[in-house]
Amino acid sequence: RWDQGVLEANKQIEISVIVEPRQANTYELQFTAVAAGNLRDDKTLRARIIEPSLDVRFEPEGGVAQAEVGEAVKYEIDVTNTSRQTLNNLTIKIDSTPGLPELRGGDNSVEQPIDILQPGETRSIGISFRVQQQGQQSARLQVSLGEKLLAEKVAYVQGLPRRERVPDIGVSVEFPLDVSSRVRAE
Repeated sequence: RWDQGVLEANKQIEISVIVEPRQANTYELQFTAVAAGNLRDDKTLRARIIEPSLDVRFEPEGGVAQAEVGEAVKYEIDVTNTSRQTLNNLTIKIDSTPGLPELRGGDNSVEQPIDILQPGETRSIGISFRVQQQGQQSARLQVSLGEKLLAEKVAYVQGLPRRERVPDIGVSVEFPLDVSSRVRAE
């Protein structure tokens, strides 16, 4: 509620209102201007608030979710905006178990921003992990918009024991079938 005071003839004022919805819904915002002499004007504005939504794929490249200790395994990530609104400032966060650090930095927690994602747009990202322990390792992917978690996926990698590497070396000695000796006189 505002008390504007006197508004001179042929003048106008501009009032801005910022509202913050707590959930997706269609809201009606009603505005009323009242003046002396029983002057009144009502306006209703409809605002449709749409919940942001994503589809996320977090899968091993080639479908192989296992690697020997010391080897790398690559995961493909696709983030698709399934809502009808542009999403700004998304954050992808991946936390992995100690036996599965990210390959480049060796960290078990990595983040990557997506500045803008249009409706229907898909952003593809890859991440590689180095298997450092035998057994089942995991990585949790979360996509957030500010403090709001929009999507979450968990992926598993089986750490296999290192196989003994046997060198594959062969030696072959061949002689011609006709061996003749030359004697040199001195």
